[in-house]
Amino acid sequence: MYRDATLRERLARDGKLSFQEGVTGANGSTIPLSIDYQQSLLTTDGSGTDNDFSLPDGVNGQRKLVVLKTKAGAESAVLTPSNLHNGTTLTFDAADEVAELEFVDGAWAVVGGDATLA
Repeated sequence: MYRDATLRERLARDGKLSFQEGVTGANGSTIPLSIDYQQSLLTTDGSGTDNDFSLPDGVNGQRKLVVLKTKAGAESAVLTPSNLHNGTTLTFDAADEVAELEFVDGAWAVVGGDATLA
């Protein structure tokens, strides 16, 4: 795991580290997102029950873009970062909803997007 954001960006630029990950929810499980990717593209599983995702702490200044790429059913994607400024969860209710995050002072901060912060 590359915890140095600058090193991670250099490796991604040189084609030695993927820029984005695709992650599919699973009913009854919490699926972790990786901090080794700048973007996480979420897909819900079509079960009708909200899909849960988690996000570990990053490093100061690290940016992360999370997108609900595909909504397979009526369920939402619910992201619970380890630490989140001004809330505990981000909920993605529609395809193409986005949360742009930055890790600052020990927690993820929402700096843009239309996911619901609660």
